Amino acid sequence: WNQKSATGLGQAKLNWINLGHATNADVKQWIGAYTFADIFDRADPVGDDCPPGFASINAGHEDGDHQCLRLRDVNADGNVDALDEVIASRLETRRWAAIEGGTTEFRKMEGITFDPDHGRLYLAISEVDRGMLDFGRVGKPSPYSVYDAGGANHVRLEKGNVCGGVYAMDVDGSYTATTMYGVLAGVPLTMDYGADMQSPTYDGTNKCDLDGIANPDNLTYMPGYDTLIIGEDTGSGHQNDMVWALNLTSGVLTRIETTPYGSETTSPYFYPNINGFAYLMSVVQHPYGESDQMELEPGSGDERGYTGYIGPFPAMDGDRGKPHHGVGHGHWDRKR
Repeated sequence: WNQKSATGLGQAKLNWINLGHATNADVKQWIGAYTFADIFDRADPVGDDCPPGFASINAGHEDGDHQCLRLRDVNADGNVDALDEVIASRLETRRWAAIEGGTTEFRKMEGITFDPDHGRLYLAISEVDRGMLDFGRVGKPSPYSVYDAGGANHVRLEKGNVCGGVYAMDVDGSYTATTMYGVLAGVPLTMDYGADMQSPTYDGTNKCDLDGIANPDNLTYMPGYDTLIIGEDTGSGHQNDMVWALNLTSGVLTRIETTPYGSETTSPYFYPNINGFAYLMSVVQHPYGESDQMELEPGSGDERGYTGYIGPFPAMDGDRGKPHHGVGHGHWDRKR
Protein backbone atom coordinates (compact mmCIF):
# COMPACT_ATOMS: atom_id res chain seq x y z
CA TRP A 1 0.00 0.00 0.00
CA ASN A 2 1.78 3.13 -1.27
CA GLN A 3 -0.65 5.76 -0.04
CA LYS A 4 -1.72 8.56 -2.36
CA SER A 5 -4.62 9.95 -0.34
CA ALA A 6 -5.62 9.79 3.34
CA THR A 7 -9.12 11.19 2.78
CA GLY A 8 -12.17 9.01 3.33
CA LEU A 9 -11.34 5.37 2.63
CA GLY A 10 -7.99 6.41 1.17
CA GLN A 11 -6.25 5.64 -2.11
CA ALA A 12 -3.01 3.85 -2.91
CA LYS A 13 -0.82 2.34 -5.57
CA LEU A 14 -0.16 -1.35 -4.94
CA ASN A 15 3.18 -3.12 -5.28
CA TRP A 16 3.55 -6.85 -4.69
CA ILE A 17 6.26 -8.78 -2.86
CA ASN A 18 7.16 -12.31 -3.94
CA LEU A 19 7.02 -14.68 -0.95
CA GLY A 20 8.36 -17.69 -2.85
CA HIS A 21 6.80 -20.91 -4.11
CA ALA A 22 5.52 -23.98 -2.27
CA THR A 23 3.17 -26.86 -3.02
CA ASN A 24 0.26 -28.21 -0.97
CA ALA A 25 2.36 -31.27 -0.20
CA ASP A 26 5.19 -29.05 1.11
CA VAL A 27 2.88 -27.12 3.41
CA LYS A 28 1.16 -30.25 4.70
CA GLN A 29 4.54 -31.64 5.71
CA TRP A 30 5.66 -28.39 7.36
CA ILE A 31 2.46 -27.97 9.39
CA GLY A 32 3.17 -31.14 11.29
CA ALA A 33 6.87 -30.44 11.72
CA TYR A 34 7.36 -26.82 12.80
CA THR A 35 6.01 -24.44 15.43
CA PHE A 36 6.48 -20.71 15.94
CA ALA A 37 9.51 -21.40 18.15
CA ASP A 38 11.11 -23.37 15.31
CA ILE A 39 10.62 -20.50 12.86
CA PHE A 40 11.53 -17.36 14.81
CA ASP A 41 13.71 -16.14 17.63
CA ARG A 42 11.86 -13.42 19.55
CA ALA A 43 13.23 -10.55 21.65
CA ASP A 44 11.59 -7.81 23.67
CA PRO A 45 11.26 -4.41 21.95
CA VAL A 46 13.45 -1.54 23.07
CA GLY A 47 11.01 1.34 22.90
CA ASP A 48 9.88 1.53 19.28
CA ASP A 49 13.00 -0.35 18.10
CA CYS A 50 14.44 -3.86 18.33
CA PRO A 51 17.81 -5.29 19.32
CA PRO A 52 20.40 -5.64 16.53
CA GLY A 53 19.64 -8.49 14.13
CA PHE A 54 15.90 -8.51 14.87
CA ALA A 55 13.22 -7.19 12.53
CA SER A 56 10.67 -4.80 14.02
CA ILE A 57 7.06 -5.44 12.99
CA ASN A 58 3.53 -4.80 14.15
CA ALA A 59 1.48 -7.61 12.67
CA GLY A 60 -1.25 -7.71 15.31
CA HIS A 61 -4.87 -7.79 14.19
CA GLU A 62 -7.14 -7.50 17.20
CA ASP A 63 -5.02 -5.75 19.83
CA GLY A 64 -1.82 -4.75 18.03
CA ASP A 65 1.49 -6.40 18.78
CA HIS A 66 4.95 -4.86 18.36
CA GLN A 67 7.27 -7.83 17.87
CA CYS A 68 11.01 -8.29 17.34
CA LEU A 69 11.68 -11.41 15.26
CA ARG A 70 14.66 -13.15 13.68
CA LEU A 71 14.36 -16.05 11.26
CA ARG A 72 15.83 -19.35 12.47
CA ASP A 73 17.36 -22.28 10.60
CA VAL A 74 13.88 -23.80 10.46
CA ASN A 75 14.71 -27.11 8.81
CA ALA A 76 17.99 -27.50 10.74
CA ASP A 77 20.17 -27.93 7.64
CA GLY A 78 22.89 -25.64 8.98
CA ASN A 79 21.85 -22.57 6.97
CA VAL A 80 19.28 -19.80 7.24
CA ASP A 81 18.32 -19.66 3.59
CA ALA A 82 15.53 -19.30 1.03
CA LEU A 83 13.83 -22.53 2.08
CA ASP A 84 13.52 -21.26 5.65
CA GLU A 85 11.97 -18.08 4.24
CA VAL A 86 9.41 -20.04 2.26
CA ILE A 87 8.49 -22.14 5.29
CA ALA A 88 8.00 -18.94 7.32
CA SER A 89 5.94 -17.40 4.52
CA ARG A 90 3.46 -20.29 4.61
CA LEU A 91 3.22 -21.02 8.33
CA GLU A 92 3.58 -17.44 9.59
CA THR A 93 2.37 -15.51 6.56
CA ARG A 94 1.32 -12.29 8.27
CA ARG A 95 4.53 -11.97 10.26
CA TRP A 96 6.81 -12.86 7.35
CA ALA A 97 4.96 -10.50 5.02
CA ALA A 98 5.50 -7.69 7.53
CA ILE A 99 9.21 -8.52 7.77
CA GLU A 100 9.48 -8.42 3.97
CA GLY A 101 7.79 -5.01 3.81
CA GLY A 102 4.20 -6.00 3.14
CA THR A 103 1.20 -4.09 4.48
CA THR A 104 -0.46 -5.90 7.38
CA GLU A 105 -2.56 -3.06 8.79
CA PHE A 106 -5.96 -3.66 7.21
CA ARG A 107 -8.91 -3.92 9.59
CA LYS A 108 -10.64 -6.04 8.58
CA MET A 109 -10.65 -7.65 5.12
CA GLU A 110 -13.68 -9.75 4.21
CA GLY A 111 -15.25 -10.69 0.86
CA ILE A 112 -13.72 -10.20 -2.58
CA THR A 113 -15.16 -10.48 -6.09
CA PHE A 114 -14.03 -9.85 -9.67
CA ASP A 115 -15.78 -7.54 -12.13
CA PRO A 116 -14.91 -8.63 -15.69
CA ASP A 117 -16.85 -5.73 -17.23
CA HIS A 118 -14.49 -3.08 -15.82
CA GLY A 119 -11.42 -5.16 -14.97
CA ARG A 120 -11.67 -4.59 -11.22
CA LEU A 121 -11.65 -6.47 -7.97
CA TYR A 122 -13.95 -5.33 -5.18
CA LEU A 123 -12.95 -5.89 -1.56
CA ALA A 124 -15.04 -5.45 1.59
CA ILE A 125 -13.30 -4.05 4.66
CA SER A 126 -15.68 -4.54 7.55
CA GLU A 127 -14.20 -1.84 9.79
CA VAL A 128 -11.82 0.95 8.78
CA ASP A 129 -9.99 1.41 12.07
CA ARG A 130 -6.95 0.57 14.22
CA GLY A 131 -3.89 -0.12 12.05
CA MET A 132 -5.51 1.71 9.11
CA LEU A 133 -5.27 5.01 11.01
CA ASP A 134 -2.13 7.03 11.71
CA PHE A 135 -1.41 6.07 15.33
CA GLY A 136 -5.09 6.15 16.17
CA ARG A 137 -8.27 4.29 16.97
CA VAL A 138 -11.87 5.41 16.68
CA GLY A 139 -13.14 6.68 20.02
CA LYS A 140 -9.66 6.89 21.60
CA PRO A 141 -7.55 10.02 22.24
CA SER A 142 -4.70 10.52 19.77
CA PRO A 143 -1.98 9.45 19.48
CA TYR A 144 -2.93 5.81 20.07
CA SER A 145 0.17 3.83 19.25
CA VAL A 146 -0.82 0.19 19.88
CA TYR A 147 -1.48 -0.72 16.25
CA ASP A 148 1.42 1.13 14.61
CA ALA A 149 4.28 0.99 17.13
CA GLY A 150 7.28 -0.72 15.58
CA GLY A 151 5.53 -1.28 12.26
CA ALA A 152 5.70 0.25 8.81
CA ASN A 153 2.55 2.40 9.22
CA HIS A 154 1.79 2.21 5.50
CA VAL A 155 -1.95 2.99 5.90
CA ARG A 156 -2.44 6.41 7.49
CA LEU A 157 -6.06 7.43 7.00
CA GLU A 158 -7.27 10.70 8.49
CA LYS A 159 -10.42 9.21 10.05
CA GLY A 160 -11.73 5.79 10.98
CA ASN A 161 -15.12 4.37 10.07
CA VAL A 162 -16.36 1.39 12.07
CA CYS A 163 -19.27 1.04 9.61
CA GLY A 164 -16.69 -0.11 7.06
CA GLY A 165 -16.40 0.29 3.33
CA VAL A 166 -15.97 -1.33 -0.06
CA TYR A 167 -12.78 -0.80 -2.08
CA ALA A 168 -12.05 -1.25 -5.78
CA MET A 169 -8.75 -2.51 -7.15
CA ASP A 170 -7.94 -2.01 -10.83
CA VAL A 171 -6.19 -5.01 -12.38
CA ASP A 172 -3.80 -5.12 -15.33
CA GLY A 173 -3.55 -7.62 -18.17
CA SER A 174 -1.98 -10.24 -15.91
CA TYR A 175 -4.79 -9.85 -13.34
CA THR A 176 -2.50 -8.08 -10.88
CA ALA A 177 -4.14 -5.40 -8.75
CA THR A 178 -2.34 -2.08 -9.28
CA THR A 179 -4.44 0.49 -7.39
CA MET A 180 -6.82 0.48 -4.44
CA TYR A 181 -9.45 3.10 -3.62
CA GLY A 182 -12.79 3.42 -1.86
CA VAL A 183 -16.08 3.21 -3.74
CA LEU A 184 -18.64 3.04 -0.89
CA ALA A 185 -18.48 3.78 2.83
CA GLY A 186 -20.99 3.34 5.61
CA VAL A 187 -22.16 6.44 7.46
CA PRO A 188 -21.49 6.35 11.22
CA LEU A 189 -24.04 7.99 13.51
CA THR A 190 -22.16 7.73 16.81
CA MET A 191 -18.73 8.89 17.89
CA ASP A 192 -17.60 5.38 18.82
CA TYR A 193 -18.25 4.42 15.18
CA GLY A 194 -16.44 7.43 13.69
CA ALA A 195 -18.93 10.31 13.63
CA ASP A 196 -17.61 13.74 14.67
CA MET A 197 -20.61 14.02 16.98
CA GLN A 198 -23.65 11.88 17.68
CA SER A 199 -26.21 12.28 14.92
CA PRO A 200 -29.72 13.44 15.88
CA THR A 201 -30.99 10.57 13.70
CA TYR A 202 -29.36 7.93 15.93
CA ASP A 203 -32.20 5.75 17.26
CA GLY A 204 -30.26 4.14 20.09
CA THR A 205 -29.88 0.85 18.19
CA ASN A 206 -28.45 1.32 14.69
CA LYS A 207 -25.03 3.00 14.85
CA CYS A 208 -24.72 3.19 11.05
CA ASP A 209 -27.18 5.04 8.83
CA LEU A 210 -29.99 2.72 7.71
CA ASP A 211 -29.74 4.09 4.17
CA GLY A 212 -26.15 2.87 3.86
CA ILE A 213 -24.01 -0.16 4.52
CA ALA A 214 -22.79 -1.46 7.89
CA ASN A 215 -19.81 -3.83 8.16
CA PRO A 216 -19.79 -5.24 4.62
CA ASP A 217 -18.83 -8.90 4.34
CA ASN A 218 -19.55 -11.06 1.28
CA LEU A 219 -19.57 -9.56 -2.22
CA THR A 220 -20.58 -10.73 -5.67
CA TYR A 221 -20.65 -8.93 -9.02
CA MET A 222 -23.45 -9.35 -11.59
CA PRO A 223 -21.82 -9.31 -15.08
CA GLY A 224 -23.89 -7.50 -17.65
CA TYR A 225 -25.90 -5.66 -15.00
CA ASP A 226 -23.12 -3.33 -13.78
CA THR A 227 -24.21 -4.18 -10.24
CA LEU A 228 -22.25 -5.08 -7.12
CA ILE A 229 -24.06 -7.07 -4.42
CA ILE A 230 -22.96 -6.35 -0.82
CA GLY A 231 -23.93 -8.50 2.16
CA GLU A 232 -23.54 -7.32 5.75
CA ASP A 233 -22.25 -9.04 8.88
CA THR A 234 -22.89 -6.42 11.53
CA GLY A 235 -23.65 -6.22 15.21
CA SER A 236 -24.43 -2.74 16.49
CA GLY A 237 -24.19 -1.16 13.03
CA HIS A 238 -27.61 -2.42 11.95
CA GLN A 239 -29.97 -4.42 14.12
CA ASN A 240 -31.14 -6.25 10.98
CA ASP A 241 -28.34 -7.27 8.59
CA MET A 242 -29.02 -6.30 4.98
CA VAL A 243 -28.04 -7.11 1.40
CA TRP A 244 -27.53 -4.21 -1.01
CA ALA A 245 -27.26 -3.71 -4.77
CA LEU A 246 -24.89 -0.94 -5.86
CA ASN A 247 -25.25 0.29 -9.45
CA LEU A 248 -21.69 1.11 -10.42
CA THR A 249 -22.69 3.55 -13.17
CA SER A 250 -25.29 5.65 -11.36
CA GLY A 251 -23.97 5.08 -7.83
CA VAL A 252 -27.50 4.25 -6.64
CA LEU A 253 -27.54 1.94 -3.62
CA THR A 254 -30.66 -0.21 -3.19
CA ARG A 255 -31.53 -2.41 -0.23
CA ILE A 256 -32.78 -5.74 -1.66
CA GLU A 257 -32.94 -7.97 1.43
CA THR A 258 -33.28 -7.60 5.18
CA THR A 259 -32.65 -10.49 7.57
CA PRO A 260 -34.06 -11.40 11.02
CA TYR A 261 -32.56 -10.17 14.28
CA GLY A 262 -29.22 -11.62 15.28
CA SER A 263 -28.48 -13.17 11.89
CA GLU A 264 -25.83 -12.67 9.24
CA THR A 265 -26.09 -12.47 5.47
CA THR A 266 -23.79 -14.98 3.81
CA SER A 267 -23.02 -16.54 0.44
CA PRO A 268 -24.46 -13.99 -1.99
CA TYR A 269 -23.33 -15.31 -5.37
CA PHE A 270 -24.49 -14.60 -8.90
CA TYR A 271 -24.79 -17.54 -11.30
CA PRO A 272 -25.01 -16.01 -14.81
CA ASN A 273 -26.53 -18.97 -16.67
CA ILE A 274 -28.16 -22.09 -15.26
CA ASN A 275 -30.36 -23.76 -17.86
CA GLY A 276 -31.03 -20.46 -19.57
CA PHE A 277 -31.58 -18.30 -16.49
CA ALA A 278 -29.43 -16.35 -14.01
CA TYR A 279 -29.82 -16.53 -10.23
CA LEU A 280 -28.61 -14.55 -7.23
CA MET A 281 -28.13 -16.87 -4.24
CA SER A 282 -28.38 -15.78 -0.62
CA VAL A 283 -28.15 -17.42 2.81
CA VAL A 284 -29.36 -16.16 6.20
CA GLN A 285 -27.24 -17.61 8.99
CA HIS A 286 -28.14 -18.14 12.69
CA PRO A 287 -31.21 -15.89 13.22
CA TYR A 288 -31.35 -14.65 16.85
CA GLY A 289 -27.89 -16.18 17.33
CA GLU A 290 -25.80 -13.03 17.88
CA SER A 291 -28.36 -10.71 19.49
CA ASP A 292 -32.04 -10.18 20.32
CA GLN A 293 -32.48 -13.69 21.68
CA MET A 294 -35.34 -12.37 23.83
CA GLU A 295 -37.34 -11.73 20.64
CA LEU A 296 -37.30 -15.43 19.69
CA GLU A 297 -40.60 -17.17 20.42
CA PRO A 298 -39.84 -20.52 22.10
CA GLY A 299 -40.70 -23.48 19.90
CA SER A 300 -41.27 -21.33 16.81
CA GLY A 301 -38.26 -22.69 14.91
CA ASP A 302 -37.47 -19.15 13.78
CA GLU A 303 -33.81 -19.64 14.78
CA ARG A 304 -33.29 -21.90 11.76
CA GLY A 305 -31.32 -20.52 8.82
CA TYR A 306 -32.59 -19.78 5.34
CA THR A 307 -31.12 -20.51 1.92
CA GLY A 308 -32.65 -19.28 -1.31
CA TYR A 309 -32.36 -17.22 -4.44
CA ILE A 310 -33.52 -14.05 -6.13
CA GLY A 311 -34.51 -14.62 -9.73
CA PRO A 312 -34.60 -15.96 -12.29
CA PHE A 313 -32.93 -13.13 -14.16
CA PRO A 314 -32.29 -13.04 -17.89
CA ALA A 315 -29.35 -15.35 -18.59
CA MET A 316 -26.04 -13.88 -19.73
CA ASP A 317 -24.51 -14.50 -23.18
CA GLY A 318 -20.74 -14.62 -23.55
CA ASP A 319 -18.02 -13.66 -21.10
CA ARG A 320 -19.10 -10.06 -20.61
CA GLY A 321 -22.81 -10.77 -20.50
CA LYS A 322 -25.76 -9.75 -22.64
CA PRO A 323 -29.13 -10.39 -21.05
CA HIS A 324 -31.86 -12.55 -22.59
CA HIS A 325 -35.49 -11.88 -21.76
CA GLY A 326 -36.74 -13.41 -18.51
CA VAL A 327 -38.88 -13.00 -15.43
CA GLY A 328 -37.61 -12.55 -11.88
CA HIS A 329 -38.94 -13.54 -8.46
CA GLY A 330 -37.58 -14.99 -5.24
CA HIS A 331 -37.64 -18.40 -3.55
CA TRP A 332 -36.54 -19.26 -0.02
CA ASP A 333 -36.17 -22.52 1.90
CA ARG A 334 -35.54 -23.04 5.60
CA LYS A 335 -32.49 -25.03 6.63
CA ARG A 336 -33.67 -27.97 8.73
